[in-house]
Amino acid sequence: MKKAFSLFEVIIVLVILTIFALTAMLSAKAYTNYMENREVERIAQKIINAKRYAIITNTSAKICADISANEFTISCGDQKDIIQCDFVEIIDFPDIRFYGSGAPERGATIRLVSNNNRYQITIGVATGKVSIKHERKFLQDQKN
Repeated sequence: MKKAFSLFEVIIVLVILTIFALTAMLSAKAYTNYMENREVERIAQKIINAKRYAIITNTSAKICADISANEFTISCGDQKDIIQCDFVEIIDFPDIRFYGSGAPERGATIRLVSNNNRYQITIGVATGKVSIKHERKFLQDQKN
């Protein structure tokens, strides 16, 4: 009768557990990156929607951020929408105003950062075109 596991059996079990652990870690990292990208795209879409609202209603739409609370507010007429950022941190978010023509008051660059990624949402000066720039492998000590 066998009372203990052989070294070979123990090694096989450790290899299998290591593969499971690595798979779980990679899946968690992929999920976090996916959610960060999705949140940045959601922020850009909210800005585009504010611009469209200003055009449709021929009024102005204002977007301002509370960096300490990591949220921003979109004000369109008497409507206010507060958007909380969960997966990215707001570093720089200048106030933005779209006029009824859809043109912004001035161009702006919104800077967002996560653990290893840096994002920039740029609003064009005359057209109000919204574009996203994404940089990977951003060093933590360069965050500020």
